[in-house]
Amino acid sequence: MDTSKSSHPSSNVAIIILNWNGFNDTIKCLQSVLNIDYDNFSIIVVDNHSTDNSVNNIISWLKMQYIPQQNKWNNLFVYNEFHIPSQTNSIDLKEKSIIVIKNDKNYGYAGGNNVALRYAVNMGFDYMLILNNDTVVDKEILKKFIAIEKYTKNFGFLGPRIEPYDEDKQVHYGGRLNIWLGRASRNRFSKISKEIEFLPVDHLSGCALFTKKEVIQKLQGFDEEYFLTFEDTDICYRAIKKNYRNYVVVNTWVKHKEFGSTPSTTAIYYSVRNRFLFMRKNGRWFHWFSFLPIYLLGTTKQIFLLLFKGNFTDAKAAFYGLRDAFLNRRGERKK
Repeated sequence: MDTSKSSHPSSNVAIIILNWNGFNDTIKCLQSVLNIDYDNFSIIVVDNHSTDNSVNNIISWLKMQYIPQQNKWNNLFVYNEFHIPSQTNSIDLKEKSIIVIKNDKNYGYAGGNNVALRYAVNMGFDYMLILNNDTVVDKEILKKFIAIEKYTKNFGFLGPRIEPYDEDKQVHYGGRLNIWLGRASRNRFSKISKEIEFLPVDHLSGCALFTKKEVIQKLQGFDEEYFLTFEDTDICYRAIKKNYRNYVVVNTWVKHKEFGSTPSTTAIYYSVRNRFLFMRKNGRWFHWFSFLPIYLLGTTKQIFLLLFKGNFTDAKAAFYGLRDAFLNRRGERKK
C-alpha cells in the first residue's frame, strides 16, 4: 500500500516545537517544517523561558526570512502563556498560522509541550505533531502519518524512523518496553522489507510524536512530574492501557541531534531518577522483584564507570538521580 498518496486534506494539524536556549536549532527545524508538503497545518513554537534571546531571534527570522516570501504564511501570533486565547475562533484553522507562545518559566519537556497541546486541543486541531527543536523532517511526514488511520483507527501515537545527524550512529525507531526491568529498548533500523510501512511498538521517541486530539484529551497530556526524559515512554504506555496502539511509520523520517540543548549531566540525572519514577507509577508490586536489583546494580555500575573515566560531574549527577529516586522527588530538580 502507498500511504504517501492517501492524505485527508480536511484534517488540520498543529506542529509543536519546544525551544529552550536553542534558537539556531529551532530555526533549522522551522525551515524544514515550513517546507512540508501538506495544505492544512499550523505551527506552534513554545519557548520555555529561554535566557539567550531565543524568542526575539525566532520572531525576527520568521518576519524577515520567510513570511514575506510566502503569502500562505501571513499569520503570526505571539502570546504569553497566561494570555493565550481560549476561543476556538481566535484563529482560522483553514489558514496556515504560526503561533509563538512565551512561557514564564522552564516547565521541562512535559510541561512546555502541555502548554501547546492544551492550546491545540482548545483551538480544535484534529492532530498534533510534537517535534524536538533539534530535528529536521521529511516533507511528506504529515501525509504519511495521516494516511495510517485508513488502516488502523485505534492508534495512540505514531513515530517515524529516526536518522541521527552523526553518520556513525545507527538509524533507529521506537521499541519494546520491558515492564519487569523498567527498560525501554530502542530498535535498530536495518533489514526491514520495503513493503512494510508501519510496525507496532510499545513506545516511541519523544523527538517526533504524532497523535490526535482524542488521545490527548483522554490522557491529559504528558505527566509533568517527569519534567524531562521518560515522559514519552510513560505517555505511550498509558495509551496502551487505554487500548490504543502505537506504531512506527517506517517510510518517513526525522533527523535528530539528541539532547541538542540539554547538558549531559541533566540528561543523566533525569534518566536515572525517572526510570524509578516510571516504575512507581506503572509497575505492579511483583515487578519490583526483578526491577529493583537490576536498577541498583546498573546505576551503581554506571556511577563507577564514570568515576573510572574521570567524569566526576556526570557520576555525581547519576548519584543524585539515584538518591532522589528513593526520596521520591519529582518535577524539576531542586538545586
